[in-house]
Amino acid sequence: AEGDPDVVARATSALDELSPIEARGDPRALAAPLPPPRDAAARATVTRLGERAAAASALAYARQSRRSLALVEPALAEAATLRYPPLEAKLLLVRARDEQNLGRHDDAVATLHRAAITAERAHDDGAAADAWNLLVWNRGYLLAFRSEAELWAGYAAAAIERLGGDDEREGTRLFNLGSVIWMEGRLDEATPLLVRARELLVNSRGPDSWRVARVD
Repeated sequence: AEGDPDVVARATSALDELSPIEARGDPRALAAPLPPPRDAAARATVTRLGERAAAASALAYARQSRRSLALVEPALAEAATLRYPPLEAKLLLVRARDEQNLGRHDDAVATLHRAAITAERAHDDGAAADAWNLLVWNRGYLLAFRSEAELWAGYAAAAIERLGGDDEREGTRLFNLGSVIWMEGRLDEATPLLVRARELLVNSRGPDSWRVARVD
């Protein structure tokens, strides 16, 4: 509704980042990592800040990261008083995407480490896997610290295994790691990873997904 030409140009990729509607019926997606606070006022704050995190995430995927950060930073400050790690992890992941979009890669790496640790405290394996996967891309691909990529990919694999498997996250993990290995010129190692990544992303998103197009 508020799309300027820059947002419209990224509409396809932004829409593709939304969770598939089918996932809303998955018990794993619906289960809270930790129970919400017992206090009614605190629960209401968690709900309100969760909605703000969703709005900020939509802006981040549309590359409107300054607007996204304007929502995320005060929400993080408020969330810290609640001591509810699942919410903090969600907000930190959005902030890391914003920092990455703005070219603040070192800040993004620090935020992703914090997000991963917070997600582990929350027993939120999905958020932990997302943080490790983003570290593979940011640190290994964008910053070319490729020797670290396999380490972060291993942590992502462990989180995904604890989830009981997740085609989309595993596909993302293999795509990120395969891209790093490809950039090193290790084509024989990278190719099977990218082929498998494509299969998993087709399973989770369909053949016309922007994520699949990235692999192609």
